[in-house]
Amino acid sequence: HAHDVMLQESAYIWGLAASSNPMNMIVDHISRKNGMVNGFMYGYRVRHDDSLKSVFCSPTEDVERSCRVFNRDGVVLRYMMYCARTIF
Repeated sequence: HAHDVMLQESAYIWGLAASSNPMNMIVDHISRKNGMVNGFMYGYRVRHDDSLKSVFCSPTEDVERSCRVFNRDGVVLRYMMYCARTIF
């Protein structure tokens, strides 16, 4: 499904909702707005472009990746009806 939507929207990355708070989750909604694509689960279409590589350290990698891709493409897909439970 994500691959088809990426082709349709000219997007190169997709991710899940960044928060598991039910107030922030929306059933049957895929956001195309700027927002963080968390590193715990995402997918992308490969392209060889050095301007999209991370420059900063690991703690900022998710934000940097999200901003670089959105700046380049004008869209990041976030499946707002799904989130991941993580244990740290």
